[in-house]
Amino acid sequence: MTCVKKLNYFASLIVRKMLCIHIINPILPVDSMSEKRTINRFRKRLTIKFGIDGAHRVAFTEDISRTGICIKSAFVFNPGSKLVMELLMPDESIVNLKGVVVWAKRVPPNMIHLIKKAGMGIMFTKIDHGKELFEKLIADIHPK
Repeated sequence: MTCVKKLNYFASLIVRKMLCIHIINPILPVDSMSEKRTINRFRKRLTIKFGIDGAHRVAFTEDISRTGICIKSAFVFNPGSKLVMELLMPDESIVNLKGVVVWAKRVPPNMIHLIKKAGMGIMFTKIDHGKELFEKLIADIHPK
């Protein structure tokens, strides 16, 4: 087998593996995940800590809205998991949030920067602390 054939073979294995580990929420139909949202999302990269029992894992946001957030991370929780989050604002203050994983897309850590929407989509259930800061952030990034 030539080097090119070997590379093509391994690339096809990686793609198949990535397709097999894509997790889809069994509660929501696939059509509901398409771009039919009525709430605008805005691209914003912020540091976020998250976890189930406490905010122990660190990642970055991909986009954000008033009702949810996309976290870019190689470590994802299953859809339906309840998370605790700490969002680090641009002025270094912290907003404490709670939410539920709506969708998750698990990818290998070395490929996370290549895959669009790798990580989790979280729907907020509660803003424990810093609601005013969060609302100001959304107002600041909302296109006028």
